[in-house]
Amino acid sequence: MSAQTNHEGMTCLDCHTSNKENKEGKLLVKDSSQEVCAKCHKGETLDVDKIMVGEFH
Repeated sequence: MSAQTNHEGMTCLDCHTSNKENKEGKLLVKDSSQEVCAKCHKGETLDVDKIMVGEFH
């Protein structure tokens, strides 16, 4: 896994794990994509599919 960062200084491991799948079968640090985003975006309504389309996804 690369140590690249995005424009906000986040790395892949801020949201992803390197070896353990969550309940959705994804390599995320929480049980759902919404929970991962809520770590930093509490109270916001987010379109996770739109956010995940980008430079590192």
